Amino acid sequence: MINKILIPTDGSANSLTALEYGIYIAHKLGAALIGPLCSGCEFDSGADAYRHFRLSRNAALRRFFLTSLKQALNERQICILKEFQERCQKSGINVEVKKTIVKSAQ
Repeated sequence: MINKILIPTDGSANSLTALEYGIYIAHKLGAALIGPLCSGCEFDSGADAYRHFRLSRNAALRRFFLTSLKQALNERQICILKEFQERCQKSGINVEVKKTIVKSAQ
């Protein structure tokens, strides 16, 4: 018997559709859902925006930018997982969310 169903999420429309289907299947099987964050939504020190600031001579501005960017990404990740969890709970499905960043293959 299937006890847990893995539904990776990244907050996209496709992942929300997968979640709704996962909720449907979980109801039929009496299973719980596990929702790991699967996203490229991680700070990339090689990103173009970072390169511009890396070349900046203003260290304080660079630190502020990096801190703000990391904080914004972290808040987005928390929102994605919270929405996943709330949709499951509203549907009466046991849920486990994980803030694990999984980079997709490129």
